[in-house]
Amino acid sequence: MKIANGNSTGGSLSILVVEDCETLLTPLARYLRSLGHQVTTAPRLKEARVLLEQAVFDLLLVDLDLPDGNGCSLLQQIPPGTFGVSCSGFTEVPLERCEQWLAHLRKPYNEHELKTVIWLTLQRRGTESSGCH
Repeated sequence: MKIANGNSTGGSLSILVVEDCETLLTPLARYLRSLGHQVTTAPRLKEARVLLEQAVFDLLLVDLDLPDGNGCSLLQQIPPGTFGVSCSGFTEVPLERCEQWLAHLRKPYNEHELKTVIWLTLQRRGTESSGCH
């Protein structure tokens, strides 16, 4: 498993990125796709909630400061089997940890941190599917 260069992370994830800043969203989605992941994007909580009803995602990357509310509310409602990562420009995160919340990423996004979150998601997904906890 090669995390450092992203060529082999052990599988492909379905990722929902909830980010309203287009200058961050476009390169982030492009980067995640270049690693072989399926990426869906939403600029607001409303769109993200609709997408979560329509499809199953392995990982949510959620901006905490969105035009229609705080991303914390979405992270606290993610379905079982989906893992969440909060994203913001702040160091402190006002979010109660829930079982599926993996980490907080500070913007701008760091490739190494993104690869680590992907690796953690793949590890947890493998553990859940094997029945181990």
